[in-house]
Amino acid sequence: MNRLHTLAAAAGLLAVFAGCTRDGQVATAPPASTDAPVTTPVATTAVPTLPPPTTVPTTVPTTTAPPTTVPATTVPTTTAAPTTVPPTTAAPVPVDRVVTVQYGFSPIGVWDGDAWRFPEWDGAGLPVFVSDIASVVVTGLGLAEPVTGASYGPLEYHCVGDEQGPTLVLPPGVELPDAGPGSISVTADWDVQPRPVTQVGLDHPEYHAVGQALVDPASGADPTAGTVTQVVRADLDGNGIEEVLFTFEHQSDDGGFGSAGDYTLIVARYPHADGTVDDVVLWSYYEDDPIDFPNPGTGELLAIADLNGDGVMEVVTAHMYWEAVIAEIHALVDGRLAQATGGGCGV
Repeated sequence: MNRLHTLAAAAGLLAVFAGCTRDGQVATAPPASTDAPVTTPVATTAVPTLPPPTTVPTTVPTTTAPPTTVPATTVPTTTAAPTTVPPTTAAPVPVDRVVTVQYGFSPIGVWDGDAWRFPEWDGAGLPVFVSDIASVVVTGLGLAEPVTGASYGPLEYHCVGDEQGPTLVLPPGVELPDAGPGSISVTADWDVQPRPVTQVGLDHPEYHAVGQALVDPASGADPTAGTVTQVVRADLDGNGIEEVLFTFEHQSDDGGFGSAGDYTLIVARYPHADGTVDDVVLWSYYEDDPIDFPNPGTGELLAIADLNGDGVMEVVTAHMYWEAVIAEIHALVDGRLAQATGGGCGV
């Protein structure tokens, strides 16, 4: 079951609890989740023949060759995913302004032409690097295809530290769905989805087996209780081989408060041309000390898109726990996804 909402909706909830923290102090959220280790890869078995895609359409440029089928052979032991993103070696984006990425009202990342930066606010709570924005595209796994022709409107309060963020103005007649993973907006004038991003079936036993194998035994959680809630295929870097990302989780039926033993894993699968596959936990959260607030720790895949115009697609994840809603941008570094930036709202 999808437990995340768009930040615009979550921000209203969070404002109610703005004055309520564990020690009675109000504080702004860190720009990215600190609860979630990115890590420990586990070798798995071969990738099977994947189930046919669902009917989620995406825009595919005619000049791009379709990605190849992921081959299947023996899986080697993998190395850990990097935890930081060094300056990119890709050519700078040829624009005279920075690129901003936003989730709800909250800026979650800034591309300055050379590297990703965390969003910043000045002393008055106004976001830095949001001027001179001409073109805004809305994209995400909750949309059938990217929405062009959007723009940023007036700034509005969105978090407990008096931070403000731009409102999103959609083209006439366009509405974003209330259900589903949601969406992000990016100040882009290029094709943010240069290759297909396909959501596929959830019931293939291979994904369940990989998810169970990657549950941390030190957490005390039951791997067999988990289920696959998302599976997405996309050729992130255009090398002709599709990566696979999926969400594997267990959430107790406890009215949405979370229970000890609950967990969520977001897993990245990296196939190689020789047929081997590396499986790496991109993000995880284990509930070990539930609190009396109806936001259990959980996460999901939010969007897969080219956010800085270099032709390589980034992966955006969204996470909710206690009084916080956070989105993170993960970029490819040496063939592995690593957190580049992020932001949101919470205490």
